[in-house]
Amino acid sequence: MVPLDGHRPAPELRAPDHVPARKANVTTADALLQVLIRFSRTLVDRSDVNDVLCELTDRVIEIVSADAAGATLADDGAQLRFLTATSPRAAELERLQEESQTGPGLDAFTSGHPVAVHDVRDETRWPGYREAARSLGIGAVLSIPMVANDRRIGALDIYLDDPRDWTDDEVDNAQVLADIAASFVVHASELERARLVNEQLERALASRIIIEQAKGVLAGEYKISVEQAFTILRGHARSHQSSLRSVAEAVVNLGLRPTAVEGRAKTRRPTATRDDRSV
Repeated sequence: MVPLDGHRPAPELRAPDHVPARKANVTTADALLQVLIRFSRTLVDRSDVNDVLCELTDRVIEIVSADAAGATLADDGAQLRFLTATSPRAAELERLQEESQTGPGLDAFTSGHPVAVHDVRDETRWPGYREAARSLGIGAVLSIPMVANDRRIGALDIYLDDPRDWTDDEVDNAQVLADIAASFVVHASELERARLVNEQLERALASRIIIEQAKGVLAGEYKISVEQAFTILRGHARSHQSSLRSVAEAVVNLGLRPTAVEGRAKTRRPTATRDDRSV
C-alpha cells in the first residue's frame, strides 16, 4: 500500500554516521515511554511517510538494542516494496526480499504475526535469504508485521550481528512502534484518498461551469437554445476527438466558434453511428 498518488518513493538509506548508536536494551517502562514520546512527536511534526518510517527504524534499533533495521510497505498487489533501511547491509536484505518476495518480512506480513530468527545459521525456511544474511554478517532477525485496523500494510525487519533469543518484551515493544507507524501510514493514505476525491470533484465542477459558460456564449451569439448549443459543442468534440471540456474552454477563452451546421449534422442522423454509441 504505497502512496496513492501512484509514485513510489525512492528507498531511503541513511549514511552510517546517521545511524543511531546502539544503546542498552530498553527494559524499563519509563525508558520505553520516552522512546514512544519521541516517536509520537515525529508523527505530529512530519507528514511524509518516508520520514516516519525512517524514524521508526531508528527508534526500534534503540528500543531493542539492534544493529540495523529496515521497513517495507505493500503495494496494491500485496507485494512488499523496500522503502528505508539504516545501513547498507539492511538495505541489501530488504531489496532481496522485495525481489524474491520471500523472507521473514514477507512471512510476518502475510501471517500478521512476528517472525523471529534466533540464529540465521540454523534457518531453513528461506535458503537464499539465509545465505545472503550470513554473507553480510547478520546473526539474528526479527520481523514485525505492520498492522492497523486489522489491515496488514508492511513489515519492520530488525537485524543483529550476533544470534539472539528474542524475548517477548523485545517483540512486544517493537510491535508497539510498528503499530503506531502503521496507523499513521493508513491515516495518511486515507487523507490522500480524500484529497484525490476532492480534486476529482473540483475538476468535475469546473468542467460543468466552463461547459455551461460555453453553452451560454453559443446560445447568445447564434440565437439558439442552450440545448442546441450543447449539441453543437458535443458534435464538435466528437468530430475532432476532443474532450467536451477542452472545446468549451476554447469557446470561452480562445474565441472558438463551432458551426451550427456541424452540430445539427450530428443530431439529424436517423440512427446512431458506432462512434456515437461508444461515446
